[in-house]
Order: sequence, then structure tokens, then C-alpha cells
Amino acid sequence: MNKISSITEIALDKTKDEKELVKGLVKEEAELQKTITKFNTIEAPKEYQDSHKEILKAVDCYSKAYAIQAKMAKTDAKDIDKSKAKESMDLIREGNGYWKTGFKPVEDATVKKANDLGFGTGAKTDTPSTSKSDDDNVQLFADGKELFGTWGSYRGSEFHKGLDLREDNSFTAYDDTGNSSYEDNHMTGTWLYNADKKQVTMIPTEFVKDGKKIDARQMHAVVDYTVEFLRAGSLRMVDSKGNKLEVERQK
Repeated sequence: MNKISSITEIALDKTKDEKELVKGLVKEEAELQKTITKFNTIEAPKEYQDSHKEILKAVDCYSKAYAIQAKMAKTDAKDIDKSKAKESMDLIREGNGYWKTGFKPVEDATVKKANDLGFGTGAKTDTPSTSKSDDDNVQLFADGKELFGTWGSYRGSEFHKGLDLREDNSFTAYDDTGNSSYEDNHMTGTWLYNADKKQVTMIPTEFVKDGKKIDARQMHAVVDYTVEFLRAGSLRMVDSKGNKLEVERQK
């Protein structure tokens, strides 16, 4: 998905002249096709066979869409067939539908695995929520630097660490029971912030339960949270199912 985002950003970049745009699009499209080809070589686990088929449909749509865009980029403006532009966007939308359907079971499994292992990020969880993000309650720069730090919950004067969001975009989520050491029970990975969507994406790479490591990379999953509230050291996020995470910044 990073390649897909990259080629879209290049296409929308108004600061570059036409030659630079064409060069960038063609280069990224070629790299994207290499990435897409790799999807066909993945042997998905038995429980994700159906999901993998949907994801393959998605990347096939993306492949066709960006091949069209790259070809259009090399064509003189007067000779561009406008119907091709529409076809490209329709393919992207179709691909997004397949991607969402195929990815959901994997995402759900990752969340369940984290919950089974006791990683609640030190948060209070409610289900489901219909509330939406309020711009007045979420003040974040594009890089999400206001999210940097250690988050969790206070029980009296004692702070229970739940989540570390670091400047290098790594994160650690801890067992929120408070009954075990941080080192023996935690989840690590990468986090990203999308300013346009006010969305935090967490990509787990490893679980540690009772001191034993469990590789999460094979699940190829991410979990998205929309930031609903961030003020005065309090953070509230909600996932796609409406489950809320509410944490405080360590003082």
C-alpha cells in the first residue's frame, strides 16, 4: 500500500513540472508492479486462503490502474483519452473494495491475538461507539508529534504504562493488567499517523507473552485507530469496529 500511496502523491504534486511528474510516475509504477508481482508468490495460511484471493483481486486492479496512469503520463495532453482516466479511478475504487474485504479477517485475527495475549494498551475499552472525531478536540501536526510519549492509566498515584509511541515510529504496547513485568509481556511494531484522516495505524511485528516471543509479521496485518480526542494529556482513539481506547500521558 505504501507504493500505491506514493504513486498517487506524485500524480497530485502540483509543485513539479510535467517532465518531473512523468519521470516520477513511470519510476514508481515500475516499482509498484514489482511489489504487486510478489503478492502472487505468497503462500497464504489455510485460514486466510479466501482473504488472499480477495487481496489478489485488489492488487490486480491496482496493477491495471497504475499501468494506465503511467501510460497517460507519457502521452501528450491533447491525445489523452479521458475515459482512460475514469477507468483508472474505477479500478482503484474496485481494488479498494477487494482489499478491504480480504484484509478484514487478517486485521480481526491480529486484534484478537493481541487481546488474547492481554495487550489492551492500558486503555479502557468500550463497544461500540458511534461518536466521531471533533476537529476542536484533536489538535495534531502532520507528523503526529503530539502523540509521542508514554501513555497508560493512573490508579491512584500509580501509573500503569500501556503504550509507548516513539519518534522513530516504533511502538510498544504493554500488558495492562499490572501484574507482570513490562519486559515479559508486550507487543512491538511500527506506527504511522495520517493527518488527513486523523488516523493512527499500528503494524505489529512481535508479541512477547510470559517472556516467549511470537512473530506477528506472518499475519501481515495492521490496525487503524481514528483519533477522536487529544487534549490536556488525554487521548481517545476508536478502531473500525467502534472499540475505544482511552489513555493518559504519563506525567
